[in-house]
Amino acid sequence: MGKLLIFGLLSVSLFLFPIAGFSQEDIPQEGDAEYGYGTVVELRENSNELVISEYDWESDEEGEVVYYVDDAVEIENVDSWKELPVGTPIDIEYITGEKDKKVITRINYYDTEAMEPNTE
Repeated sequence: MGKLLIFGLLSVSLFLFPIAGFSQEDIPQEGDAEYGYGTVVELRENSNELVISEYDWESDEEGEVVYYVDDAVEIENVDSWKELPVGTPIDIEYITGEKDKKVITRINYYDTEAMEPNTE
């Protein structure tokens, strides 16, 4: 009889106090990947920093953002992030770590000269 009473109370409490329907994916976690696009402004090789000029949607202005480049960064279309030409567009994937430090984990470099049509 006691087990039946406990089961009944548990069942009723689930209907009266439902469990929140949030999974881990629904709650933003520190370190979730974010994406950015901009133009390379400066390479700071000694500190592993890359400065990118990008559009800030909140302020509705162009601005420069400093990103830290992870040692294990994945790069497309160039061998090293240190070879990125200043003034070229890139896409980045980054995570925001401690103290709002933006750490690049992936870089997509677009060789704009290779994209131009051959006029010869």
